[in-house]
Amino acid sequence: MKRYRILFCLWLAFLIGIWIFGSSNSALYAAAATLVCLIPEAIIAFSVRRNAAVSLSAPVSAAKAADVSLTVTVHNAAMFGASRVRVKLRLQNLLTGESENKTVWLAVDRRTKADALSSFVPSHCGKISVTAEELDVFDAFGFFCLKKPVSENTAVLILPQIYPIQISIGQHSAQDPDSAEYSMLRAGNDPGETFALREYRPGDRIRDIHWKLSEKTDRLTVREYGLPVNNTILILYDNICTDGGRTADMCENIGESTISFSAALCEAKLPHDIGLYDAEKRSIVLIHITGEDDLNASLSNILSAQPTADSLTVTEHLCEQYDPSCFAHVLVVTDRGQDDRLIGNTVFSYLEPPKEKENVYAEI
Repeated sequence: MKRYRILFCLWLAFLIGIWIFGSSNSALYAAAATLVCLIPEAIIAFSVRRNAAVSLSAPVSAAKAADVSLTVTVHNAAMFGASRVRVKLRLQNLLTGESENKTVWLAVDRRTKADALSSFVPSHCGKISVTAEELDVFDAFGFFCLKKPVSENTAVLILPQIYPIQISIGQHSAQDPDSAEYSMLRAGNDPGETFALREYRPGDRIRDIHWKLSEKTDRLTVREYGLPVNNTILILYDNICTDGGRTADMCENIGESTISFSAALCEAKLPHDIGLYDAEKRSIVLIHITGEDDLNASLSNILSAQPTADSLTVTEHLCEQYDPSCFAHVLVVTDRGQDDRLIGNTVFSYLEPPKEKENVYAEI
């Protein structure tokens, strides 16, 4: 835009120079007409800016290193069109913390919409958040730039590489459906034991409603099931950086390893939990996985677990929030290698992402 303003000023200077050194007023009239033309152009640009909106569309998922197309649509409800509209985009990989900015140019006619295509090639897996942050409308001369903040968002899931893992199940990690001990601190999925009764909340499953008690109390009551102690395997995804930042490659390796370990447990028909630190909630979030369908449904949450700086490790957060005895074995997927240790009666194993993703073996 600076270039157009310079050219515009040079054009005015040229006309004024002709008028000063010439004998005719034609150049002065031309300069005045040029300035007068700015007024309707400013009105048109302001009208388009006021009535314009942006929407984004993108594929739900894509593969790494593949070309991902984004469609940017500008909706113009104004009586005038604009020949030059700019949309500023911000792309952020929530898993690795990488970000980049892109700019899309297009023209839009009056009372219609216009599309423009943009693309990017992701080098790492993760959930890519695409945000339209600003819409700029220019006049025909390029003299005015009217900015409009917008906040339209879409996301693309860049799928991870899931590599095979050979798992050896130890006796302490074996699932025991007949366990008679249940956690006093945490609900589970065992219908044979009641953990608590509470009032119905939106999102609760219909099958969990205690209908007889609901009839007696005249309000919907939900039954929370018990959790057998020492009967759950937890894969703890370490997305906390206590000693500085992580590279994008390492963030990706930890995320892919977490998902690969979960896939191996699904193949072995072992229900388990995946735990990760949620920076907004400032707590460990647990995702229960009973099979491949649950794992696929949870990919969006896992691949958006952005690296977070914190003074406590992910293990310390887990022990603050939960009783470790709720789990038979905790697999901490981290880049900080540590020896296995016992917290209470629960074994904590620290697994580093393998450099070679072939013939990977893990004992739990």
